[in-house]
Amino acid sequence: MRVLPNQSNARTPTVELVAAIANYAVTPEELIKSAAKLWPHLRVYRGHTHFRLMLTKHSEGESVYVELA
Repeated sequence: MRVLPNQSNARTPTVELVAAIANYAVTPEELIKSAAKLWPHLRVYRGHTHFRLMLTKHSEGESVYVELA
């Protein structure tokens, strides 16, 4: 998994935190589970080659793009 800051719509520290969690997570599900503990309103959009973590309950809120490659 790889976090793409240029595709993310979040502050730099938030993107870096998700990237750090992704480095330790073995599976995408583990990353999502860990992120859900930090952001209780977490929503996940799953694409074919990526997923997007939407960290707030607002659609215009922060989101982080994670490539599954």
